Parts: sequence; structure tokens; C-alpha cells
Amino acid sequence: SSSSGGGGGGGGGGSLEGILDITVSDPQKSADSSSMIGKKVVNYKVHARSSLPQYVVKDSTVWRRFRDFVGLADLLAESHRGYFVPPRPEKTLVGGSDEQFVQQRMTQLEAYLKRLSNHPVLRHSAELRVFLTAHDLDADSEWAGFKMRRGAPAVGGGIQGGGGGGGVGAEGDN
Repeated sequence: SSSSGGGGGGGGGGSLEGILDITVSDPQKSADSSSMIGKKVVNYKVHARSSLPQYVVKDSTVWRRFRDFVGLADLLAESHRGYFVPPRPEKTLVGGSDEQFVQQRMTQLEAYLKRLSNHPVLRHSAELRVFLTAHDLDADSEWAGFKMRRGAPAVGGGIQGGGGGGGVGAEGDN
């Protein structure tokens, strides 16, 4: 079929052909290097396998924190206006270090990425591809380009502002 959309930038056409299998696992607590107060954050292992042509890396494992999922959701909402973009899990202030909370959030984040991967348009988006394959999002030039496009600061979007972004999310960024 010729309607399967151009491979390159993604978003050219809607298609559920091809594999995009995503799992979120192995939550790891660590000190937040951007925090002066020794706040702990949780990083989640995100594993993606894909047969889609725009995925040069067919099998990748990256580490993401909740803030990265927020960034992905914001970018997708911006670049795919008019489409139904599945909502990301809510930021919450309860029990940021509680094991049960971390497990529950991990399950929600995986369900969110699976909804994106099953969306006929969003699964082909460059934003999702970079999120799933770039080892260091903050240092990735393509990710920075997406953020510039929406007028956000290119590097460390959630860090600036003297705790404005970090204050509310002190517990919720896990």
C-alpha cells in the first residue's frame, strides 16, 4: 500500500504496520544532580524494539525520569495539534520515594508509552523516536531542536527558574 507515509521525519502518514514494542522497568533511585537539597529522583529503564524504518537503532535501552516523560508529552501536544494525544500520568506530590508508588508510576509510564506506540500517527513521530533512542536527552541536538521549536530553553528545560519547576515537583519528579 502506498499510503504508509514517508519514512523520514515521521508523522507523514498514519500506519500501524511494523513493530514498536516498549517496556518500562527497573526503577533506580539516585541523587538529583540539579538539586541543591539532595533531592532523590527515580530513573526508569525504557527498552524499545522497533522494525519501523525511521528507527536506525532497532533495539535500544535508555534511562528516563518522570520529567522526561513530561517533556515528551508537551512536545507531542505541540507538534500534533488536532490529534488526540494520550494523556501522560499525572504529576503527584504523594510518596515520591514510596516503593508502591514507584511501581505504580512505572506501570503508568509503560501504559502511556504503549498508548503512544499504538497510535497510528504518534508512533511515527520524531519526538517519540528520540525519546526512546537518545542516550542523553539533554545533550541530544534533535531533542534540543524540538524544544527550541516550541520556544522552551534548549538545555535543561525543567531546571532553570530558581526552583520554579523543581519546587512543586520536589516529590513528584520520580
